[in-house]
Formats: sequence, structure tokens, C-alpha cells
Amino acid sequence: MNFFWSRKATLQMAAVYMLLGALLMLFPGWSGTLFCWCLAIGAFGYAAVQGWYVLKMRKQGYTAPLSIISGGFFAVIGCICLFRPQWVLSFLPIILGLVLLADGFGKMPLMIEEMRIQSPFHWTVAVSCIAPLAVGIFLLFQPFAVAKSVIFLFGLGLFVDGLFDAIFAWKQR
Repeated sequence: MNFFWSRKATLQMAAVYMLLGALLMLFPGWSGTLFCWCLAIGAFGYAAVQGWYVLKMRKQGYTAPLSIISGGFFAVIGCICLFRPQWVLSFLPIILGLVLLADGFGKMPLMIEEMRIQSPFHWTVAVSCIAPLAVGIFLLFQPFAVAKSVIFLFGLGLFVDGLFDAIFAWKQR
């Protein structure tokens, strides 16, 4: 667990956030479709594993009704993600808003601590905490109005978050 609070880990995560954020900002439509296709691959993979398990159980003389149901459910989810990504993406603003809120609230103790000790770089942590909170609140209260720009906004939030995490980690050395 200490690795995640080390400077090296913070810089690595900041670089990942900035890269993902830049890609999402540059290619928001493509990123959303790719995201849905990745979900479809995962769902189909889970359905295949469940199908394999059902076949294995049948050879042993057992039935596996819950595996049949869950495998079928995930096969349907995979088809929806593959052939109707816009359905999945319509819920994305709410999901990403919750993710950004969790990120912002998760950094709040660090922001409070930096302000308490009057660190000269407390503003970087404050921005890294407040930016995801602000974007997350916006996404939650305007989920369908921002459906087309949600991936760009999420990318912007990730990029700003990563940038200020990197500045904070770099200044702390």
C-alpha cells in the first residue's frame, strides 16, 4: 500500500492520467466506441467461461442453471455493447461523474493535510481535488445534456488531475 503514496507511483499514475486524458480529449467519439467494444469483449469472455463451465458440468452429470443464466445475460450485454454502444454511452455521464467524485473526495484528506501544514504547493493538491469534484458534480446534474462531450470532459479532468499530481510529486522531492 505504501507504493501508492510514494513519489514514483504518483508520477507514474500522473503520467497515465495525463496520457489517457489527452487521448480521450483528442478522440472522444472513438474512445467511447472503443470503451464499449472493450466492455463487449469482457462480457463475451465471461459468457464463454460460463458456457465452458456448463459443458464441463454436463459431462459430469450436473446442471448449472445459474451459469446458463449469467452466461446468457453477459452475452446479451456483450451484444448491446458491441452493436448499440450509444445505449451504453448514454449512462456514461452518470458513471464517470461518480468516478470523478470518488477521486476528488479521495484526495480531500491530502488537500486538508497540505493546507494544515501550510505547504507551499497546497494549491496543486487543491486543484487536483476540486477539478474532479466540479466536473463530477456537473456530470451528475446534467448527464444527458453533456452526453456528447462527457468523454472530453472526463479526459480533461484526468489530464488536469494528472498534471497537478505530477507537479505536486515533483515539487515534493
